[in-house]
Amino acid sequence: METEARSPLVSVVVPVYNVERYLRECLDSVLAQTYANIEVILVDDGSGDSSGDICRGYAKRDPRFRVYSKPNGGASSARNYGLDKASGEYIYFLDSDDMIAPDAVEKMVARALETGADLVFFEARTLDENGGLTSGQYDYHRQYAPGAPYKMMEEMAEHKEFHVGTPLYFTKKELFDKHRLRFREGIISEDM
Repeated sequence: METEARSPLVSVVVPVYNVERYLRECLDSVLAQTYANIEVILVDDGSGDSSGDICRGYAKRDPRFRVYSKPNGGASSARNYGLDKASGEYIYFLDSDDMIAPDAVEKMVARALETGADLVFFEARTLDENGGLTSGQYDYHRQYAPGAPYKMMEEMAEHKEFHVGTPLYFTKKELFDKHRLRFREGIISEDM
């Protein structure tokens, strides 16, 4: 089967700003991925703590990790910067205080290839400070028709399945490039 043989490059973009407390767990979860064809773009957005050093340490350990440093401009600025550096067929934005399951990227790629989807969204669980599950979770069980993004957003809102958070979405890079989509900079709730 053609989809089984395909192994497209996935760009994992991680904006980093003063997250030394959580960053190692985040990056370890990326290192643990069962899907190997990834590039990890770490954008140090002017951190004042040891976050930049932590990023550089991971880049020394694994050549798939690349670190870029820039003056602080906010999460949107860092995501846009990482998106411009990305060369993968697919983009996955991971927040630096989040973790992903070891098979997450593998499952996202499989689902995208199986369905031909430009955008894949998926379940997430929220953990408390001690690693325990909280009541916050996002479950998706519907498939929305491609080619009708506004209709999809309406249906997601109707079913209470539209949630803000870039780590809930896996996207073809072509969508960002073709439509010149970028995150709005200098605003609160930029991932909306």
